[in-house]
Amino acid sequence: MPKPKSEPKILVVALDWGLGHAARCIPVVRELQAQGARVWVGGSGPALALLRSEFPDLPFLELPAYDIHYHLKSIVLSIGSQGFKILKAILAEHFILRRFIRRHGMDAVISDCRFGCFTRRTTCIFITHQLHIRTPYAGLSWFINAINHWFIRRYDELWIPDMETAPGLAGALSHPPIAGGRYIGLLSRMKRLEVPDRYDVVAVLSGPEPQRTILEKLILEQAAGVEVRMLVVRGKVQTGLNAAYPISPVHFSDHLAAEALNAAICAAKVILARSGYSTLMDLARIGKPAILIPTPGQTEQEY
Repeated sequence: MPKPKSEPKILVVALDWGLGHAARCIPVVRELQAQGARVWVGGSGPALALLRSEFPDLPFLELPAYDIHYHLKSIVLSIGSQGFKILKAILAEHFILRRFIRRHGMDAVISDCRFGCFTRRTTCIFITHQLHIRTPYAGLSWFINAINHWFIRRYDELWIPDMETAPGLAGALSHPPIAGGRYIGLLSRMKRLEVPDRYDVVAVLSGPEPQRTILEKLILEQAAGVEVRMLVVRGKVQTGLNAAYPISPVHFSDHLAAEALNAAICAAKVILARSGYSTLMDLARIGKPAILIPTPGQTEQEY
């Protein structure tokens, strides 16, 4: 019987739909490193930039960007109008991955919602909580879920970041399970810290453009002239790490590393954020009250 490799080589890739997919890959990478694996990180755009900022010494694989934008009021129409572009990115990343595996011989690939990162040459694992995608139309939901499940079946394993006992945190999105699914608990890079309150509000921005920028502008308009200790973390990872800088009456940071963000959030009375699932997992971990603002038209966040 062959002995297990002492340093398995594992590639972890994240979707570039906001920062949440990359953020919840951070604890996965840390655990793999703790178990002695040699880890590569992969992705595109801000998601890859976040992983590289957290793990600057790790090798990386750049993949094609899905580059999803919400340029229409209806998310269904917005995503539908970009369908060809998304499919093209999925096919491109699939062939890039195949060449990468032939060259580097990975022992496993862990893909957080990148649909084309599967191959028969190694074990491939898909991470998602969206087993049952919701849309405003039953027929469309059936069609989208059929496509979603087809891609998931290309993978050897399915990891569901939620509790096994329904409703869990994701409710009907992740329950009931589908064939081959395994609940792995919540994935969060945060931990609860007992620190004095430093801010009244910490706003954490993320998500596709132009909605990220629209929300930032609304927050600044609301904060104008109000006596409030506020920090806005803009989610602009590609500008690099920086400490909070004041633009009265609000403090800003383009991007904070996980530990610094953890400390800032725990030092706030209230968190203001989008209702993305990775954000919900972080809030569940640290136990802070929050005001959640779903991305308009994004049915998962509205749910």
